[in-house]
Amino acid sequence: MEGPFIYDSYVTGKNFLGRKKECEKLAKCLADGQNVALWDSPYSGKMSLVQQTLANLRLAGQQFLAVNFDMSGVRTVKAFKEGLWDVFCTLRSAQEEKVPANLYSLIKTPYHIASEKGRQVVVMLSEFQNIAFADDAQEVLYSFEQVMDELNSAERKSRCSYIFCGNRVNAMKELFLKRGFLKGRYKNISLEPIPSKEIINY
Repeated sequence: MEGPFIYDSYVTGKNFLGRKKECEKLAKCLADGQNVALWDSPYSGKMSLVQQTLANLRLAGQQFLAVNFDMSGVRTVKAFKEGLWDVFCTLRSAQEEKVPANLYSLIKTPYHIASEKGRQVVVMLSEFQNIAFADDAQEVLYSFEQVMDELNSAERKSRCSYIFCGNRVNAMKELFLKRGFLKGRYKNISLEPIPSKEIINY
C-alpha cells in the first residue's frame, strides 16, 4: 500500500517537508561561497535539503551550475580523480581533456569553470567519507585545504562551494571533527527533527 511519504529518492516542492531553517542556512552558505559539511543517517533528507535549496535559489532568479559526484564506489585516489573529473567535464563539455596530473589542479577546476561561465558552481560530494579507504587519502584532504587556503576571499566568494555529504556519521565526524579536516574552512549544517505538527498537517 502506498503511503504519503517518499523514501526511495530525494523530494522537492510540495513533497518537501520542513527544514526551512536548514534551507535558509544552506542558501546563505552558498551565496557566500562557503563550503558545507552535511552528515546524518541514511534517508534523513540530506539530498532533499540540498536539492530544495537549489530549487529555491533558482526560483529567486539566481543562476549557478550544480553537480553531484557519488563517491559510493570510490576506494582509491585514482578512482576519485577520474570520477570527479568526469563530473566537471559535464559542466564544460571537454571530455576529451585529460585528468589534471595533480589533485590541487583538479580540486581548483570548478573555480576556473565559474570564472569561464560567469556563474557560481556548487559541487556536492556524496558519501565523501569513502575517501578514507584510499591509501593516499591524506593527499586528497591536504589538497582540498591547500586550494581553499590559497584562494583569497575575493576568488572564493560567490564562485564555488563544495558540499561534503555522508551517511556514515561516525566516519564523517572522524574526518571533520577528530582529524580536523578543513577546520575553519566550512560550515556544518545539522538536520533538526521535523516538528510533529508539520508532519500531521502534511
